[in-house]
Amino acid sequence: MNPAVFAGIIAAVVSLIGSLLTFWAAHWQVRSKIEELTQAQFKDVQAKRIEVYPLLWTVLQTFTSDWRLAGRAADEMWISKFVENLNAWHAQYGVFLSDNAYRKFFQLRDRALKAAQNCNAGHDLTEDLLALDLIYSGNADETDEFNRNGLATWLKNDLGSFKIPALAIQVGKG
Repeated sequence: MNPAVFAGIIAAVVSLIGSLLTFWAAHWQVRSKIEELTQAQFKDVQAKRIEVYPLLWTVLQTFTSDWRLAGRAADEMWISKFVENLNAWHAQYGVFLSDNAYRKFFQLRDRALKAAQNCNAGHDLTEDLLALDLIYSGNADETDEFNRNGLATWLKNDLGSFKIPALAIQVGKG
């Protein structure tokens, strides 16, 4: 083989390898930067959740479990204030809910709106209060995780209350 052709082939292979390595390095850097930005964004979202979830918790705890345990009347005043507070919180902060928390919030708000309709139709709201408390607190009788966990569980999960830190998992293995 002609030495010039051979040298050209070698140069092309080396150039191709160099190009592939450069591409791989650039790809890795871009992925690293995307991961870094994603983590920064998640940190900001998490900080906002820490700020606003207690506000929702107060509304939910006040108008479901505490209301029921205090034996207060599930009446028109109760449901109208509850729906008003849910909608006000959602309008300002609903964007920070995770998917599961949002789905459970939607289920709870939908049930509250049905309770308001029941109230307008003259029905007793005692069962509605119990149903709303189960959506908030959870229902151990349910078989699938989403329905078993209440909104309270999904909110705590979003804040990391039920997550085992990676370090604890590694220490436990060793």
